[in-house]
Amino acid sequence: MRKGRCIVGHGQRKWCERLSPQDGIVIYAVRERLHDGPRVQAFVAIGEITSRRPHEANGIWSLKARWLSPVQPAAIHDLLDDLDLTRGNVWGARFRQPLLEIGQQDYERIGRAMGQRLADLRA
Repeated sequence: MRKGRCIVGHGQRKWCERLSPQDGIVIYAVRERLHDGPRVQAFVAIGEITSRRPHEANGIWSLKARWLSPVQPAAIHDLLDDLDLTRGNVWGARFRQPLLEIGQQDYERIGRAMGQRLADLRA
């Protein structure tokens, strides 16, 4: 998320190529750091992709993105009953994938829980 960039799937090009300009993106964090640290279990960033082609630097592929700020993290446990994405008992397993497509309603619900409005991206 630094410098207006979005890294997906540990910087693998194939994941970046699945996204297009104006695609909304939400970042979910399990922990503070990649493999350790205190649990976060929250959506921590929201924005949209702004570039067509991935960019490579030092073997890491990324896309340009516009991030809304400031945001307040939105705890997943507060949203479980409200999101189509988390219906059922296996939502945690689904979140292990590097990239998940979510519906517009879920995107907006998550954004509101983070103190944002979708219209803020278009401003």
